[in-house]
Amino acid sequence: MRLRILLQHNKSNGKGLHSFVALIFILVLSNIAFAQSTLTLDSVSVNENNHVIIGWTLETDIDDGYMEIHRRLDDDIYAPIIELPLTQTSYLDTGINAGNKAFSYYVVARLPNGDSFAVSNEAHQTLFQKPPVFKICDRQIFVSWNNYMVTASVGTPVPLPVPFESSSVIWSFNEEGFVNQTEVSLDTEHLFFNVAEEGNYCFKLRSLHSESGITSTSNIKCIGVKFAPAPEFMEVRRLSLDEISENVEMDLLVDNAANGAGYILQRWDMAGNEFINLDTLISSVDLIRFIDNNPLASERSETYRIQVLDSCMAEVFTGQEVSTIYTSIISASASENFIEWNFYDGWYHGVYEYIILRKLHGMNEFDIHDRVDPNSRSYIDNLSNLSENEQSGVISYRIMAVEMPSDHVYAQEYVLSNIATLVRETNVFIPNAFKPDSAMPENRVFKPRFIFFAPDSYNLSIFSRWGERIFSSDDYTTGWDGRMNGHEAPAGVYSYIIRYTDQLGKSHEKPGTLVLVR
Repeated sequence: MRLRILLQHNKSNGKGLHSFVALIFILVLSNIAFAQSTLTLDSVSVNENNHVIIGWTLETDIDDGYMEIHRRLDDDIYAPIIELPLTQTSYLDTGINAGNKAFSYYVVARLPNGDSFAVSNEAHQTLFQKPPVFKICDRQIFVSWNNYMVTASVGTPVPLPVPFESSSVIWSFNEEGFVNQTEVSLDTEHLFFNVAEEGNYCFKLRSLHSESGITSTSNIKCIGVKFAPAPEFMEVRRLSLDEISENVEMDLLVDNAANGAGYILQRWDMAGNEFINLDTLISSVDLIRFIDNNPLASERSETYRIQVLDSCMAEVFTGQEVSTIYTSIISASASENFIEWNFYDGWYHGVYEYIILRKLHGMNEFDIHDRVDPNSRSYIDNLSNLSENEQSGVISYRIMAVEMPSDHVYAQEYVLSNIATLVRETNVFIPNAFKPDSAMPENRVFKPRFIFFAPDSYNLSIFSRWGERIFSSDDYTTGWDGRMNGHEAPAGVYSYIIRYTDQLGKSHEKPGTLVLVR
């Protein structure tokens, strides 16, 4: 500012004029001093100790006075916090923690008497970074902050342009230094940071004016990153039909260190030619069981597998495919049954042996019938040493696979197949002739033969041609030897009546004739 004053000499009033000139001279000097003093707040920045560095520029011809730093208090009122030499251009405010919130400042230049001769017209607020949040299932760190703010230092805090042209998020990993950065726009206040590996991540914001080199840095915030717990192993301990061959049971040994991990039971769907999901378990124990009510497991071998998930339900790996043991049976001959089954492939150490379990007609439980080596896939059961009653009716089999012994911490396991059942059709064979002196022992006596069952009650009566009863027996193993009253009966035609009750309790009566041959 320039002030031009024209003075005209007036002799009649010289004293008053001289006083006016003196006043104008003082005002001119004062305005010249103020006009030459410019105070600019350059930036406020947070250091690694969460203290604030305030930097300013003062242009003035005045060399006597002091600087005064004003900080905004919690009630939004600014108050002076320190007086500094007039020549000082920066100050480190150690009386606060800028890691917890943002702080705002402006500066004043004062004469020795306390009068201000320069004030920064702007108040600057620090960049403030909020605590980062790790989104574990997205494997992202959410970094957010409050941007640098400039407002009028007096009156209503109207936002003003910031003195920067670019901003960046700078980050470090495992204390390797802040050597990585991602540029963001000045009006952005968050960033999703993709995480590639576990460890400790630290972030800070930095704004820059490239021409002047002025910068502002935020507080530093760190976060430890650990991915969702993921199971490192999973083992199918057994895949077995239950005791009554109605449900499929799968026991899993899992990594209980992966708390909250998930396990999906899948079964092969032949119609869709794909695995389908049956059930999902979330478990923190080391041994879990799936149960599948699957009637088809009694008709064929069913294949299962487990899909292993982390606690975010993201797939980690898929376990091996394991199939149930399916047993089938046919009648190979009148006295032999042929049993066949598939290999059990669910154990790491393999199968130690297969046990043939058998349940004969009238039995309530399966008995261990035989044992075969782990390479066997079939077995012939010879029934000739059984009684007719034991051979009769329904005969059931199932296969038990026994795990190969190992140093496993869990007990040796076994799995069961389905129950394979063979219904041997019962019948009664009645010969129409016999010869007591025959070379074949079975032709020397007349009696019925009960096939695959023994009667619960029985009577055989033989009659002469005149209707006289000449033989009777209640024992189905005892037949007529062709004698009558202790003597050989003559050759000829005789009649009989056979009465019996079958294994189902049904009564039968079979009359007929036979020929005695001499």
